[in-house]
Amino acid sequence: MASVCPPVPRPAVRGGGPNLPDAKQLWSAMPMGSTYALVIVLLETHQGTAFGEGRLARNAFGALCILVVNSALMYTGKLKLFSLIPGMFFGFASYFATFFGGFGYDVGNPWAAWVSVIAMNALGPV
Repeated sequence: MASVCPPVPRPAVRGGGPNLPDAKQLWSAMPMGSTYALVIVLLETHQGTAFGEGRLARNAFGALCILVVNSALMYTGKLKLFSLIPGMFFGFASYFATFFGGFGYDVGNPWAAWVSVIAMNALGPV
């Protein structure tokens, strides 16, 4: 008897699953994503009032920072060393989670959050 539902196609996994070359590429891309997130936080911290003191002006400046820096991040993904975009995104998101979540050895310090997230992402697979 034939099945009523057709089989669901499985997404293609690069290389047949996790492997060391892909993991190395992931590990080299994560710090780059964290560095771009650090740049956004530093820009907003030091230049956040460039458009004015109001909430709308600060939000507009923040949106512009994210647009410009994220665009640069995506173009960096075209370089062979950093070509694993999910790795850069993971590093990017890890930095924001560390900084805004209050983790790291000096809460609220953008550089301490960056050092902490680089160490945590590097030691995660160990």
